[in-house]
Amino acid sequence: MVMKPSARSWLAEVEQLSGHRVVVVPVETNRATNTISIPADFPGRPVVRELLMQENFVAQFVRAYALTVSASQSGQRFHFVLLNLARAEQWQDHREQLLAHEAGHLWLDALGYRSLQVDPSDPQACLATHASDIVQHILIRQEMQRRGFDSSFWIFNQQEWLRQLPESGPVNVAGCERAQVVSLWLDGALGLNPSVWPQWPIWKVRTRQAFPDLVAAAERLASFLENLNLWDRSLYEAALGRVFRQLQLLG
Repeated sequence: MVMKPSARSWLAEVEQLSGHRVVVVPVETNRATNTISIPADFPGRPVVRELLMQENFVAQFVRAYALTVSASQSGQRFHFVLLNLARAEQWQDHREQLLAHEAGHLWLDALGYRSLQVDPSDPQACLATHASDIVQHILIRQEMQRRGFDSSFWIFNQQEWLRQLPESGPVNVAGCERAQVVSLWLDGALGLNPSVWPQWPIWKVRTRQAFPDLVAAAERLASFLENLNLWDRSLYEAALGRVFRQLQLLG
């Protein structure tokens, strides 16, 4: 009998490996009232509250389905998975894969494959997040496949992006959104293909039309990353640094 893969068991494995508690936190954001709400009581709440008072961090969070953060309170370390409930209608049908993806980030951290460490209040933090995602997602996809998770979460991400793109012509994006475009494109280019997602060729054409300069930069990164053994720690760390520098050059 083949057991169904479980994000919950992967998160429990992270707790064992790291020795730190994993806390999943639903976060309500209301743009109309410009307010953010979190549950009244959970372990490490003051840390999450402080993070959600930082403008740069919130700007990243509202564009994401979820974010993982590791932080300490009174000498106790926590791994938080912050779920963006404002976008729950989009990700609810893929909750298990979304949580597995976040578990993958924490699992890599527990194994010593750290993400780039930048203070959340630093304007460079967004670039560091996307650089880390670009590299870590390659390993996370491999591990999710090994554990029996399908590609539906990654396909869903690209379908949503494709749905929002215009039929033709370039799209102007600025600031951290430029790095986000590169990160999203690399997820689709390195993680999917026509055999698992028939719309993949259309996606490639439409994204190149919408973001010609960013896709060109992403293609150069793809050529660098696709044949690297990122499980080699030295290559992993070199890739993080190179991707971060390339994102900085995007302006």
